Amino acid sequence: MSTRILVVDDDRPVRECVTQMLTANGCVVEGANGADEALAKFETESFDLVVTDYLMRGMNGRQLARVIKSFYPGVPVILLTGCFPSDALDQIDCVVLKPFSGQQLWTAIGEVFMRTFR
Repeated sequence: MSTRILVVDDDRPVRECVTQMLTANGCVVEGANGADEALAKFETESFDLVVTDYLMRGMNGRQLARVIKSFYPGVPVILLTGCFPSDALDQIDCVVLKPFSGQQLWTAIGEVFMRTFR
């Protein structure tokens, strides 16, 4: 059974790049062009992990994580950001700073799953 990951980013090239990185490692990946689309996908699909950008139009990644955790508390959220947000990150399981490599992202995913499912 493959890991199902939702990648949320309103920057299409970034979203596609992250999707390709994860697909190359055998994950089943869905993309969402922002928080509203991501939440709509949760209405009909289930995910093992969310990887989201921090700065997006409308709801930011931290706000999205808060909503996801309120409905799906077992789903870990990894935040991708070019600048470390100074506000509280209580709903975020891991932060990956941009620019990052596929290996750095994959390592973060492994660490999150080790903490979440032990």
